[in-house]
Amino acid sequence: MTNTVVAVSHAVTCICSNKTGKNSIEIVENFFLKIGTYNDNRGEKNMQAATVISASGIAFG
Repeated sequence: MTNTVVAVSHAVTCICSNKTGKNSIEIVENFFLKIGTYNDNRGEKNMQAATVISASGIAFG
């Protein structure tokens, strides 16, 4: 189902990183901006909540 939202550039992706250089983060951000948007959690503390919310995101989209 995620292929559908990627096809119309409406995908939402959550990313997080604990120890990554700025260059690596920019590469990842630029990649995900090509298929939609992203949420940078700046660590893993919010990743569980993001997973719960996004797991049924397609059903309500």
